[in-house]
Amino acid sequence: MTRDDLATVGYINDCFQAVLARLDQPGAGAAGPAGGPPQLLSIEQVAQECGVHRATVQRWIKQGKPGRHGGTVKLRAYYFSSAEPRIPWPALAAFGQGLDFDLTTLDRGAPNMRLAG
Repeated sequence: MTRDDLATVGYINDCFQAVLARLDQPGAGAAGPAGGPPQLLSIEQVAQECGVHRATVQRWIKQGKPGRHGGTVKLRAYYFSSAEPRIPWPALAAFGQGLDFDLTTLDRGAPNMRLAG
């Protein structure tokens, strides 16, 4: 790894501002059709959206990064299989702001669906 492989705070902030701007657009994919469950992204989709490598997203999931209010925040994900986690848009947006995200909040408003955190 060289110093050019490390993302700066400004670069990471720019990436997440782009994610937040996309979330603010109507029909941007933060939620599924008709206000259903949020879109779940693969590691590759998150990496492409944020302009980072797959290994960076995996590190965010496993080790996290410094949070806005101190401590470490992790990128929260669902594991439908051990090999391929899925990241909800709201979890990515919270992580980008340096905030922790509670996956159990996603099952509110979807009475016939229970999402396990």
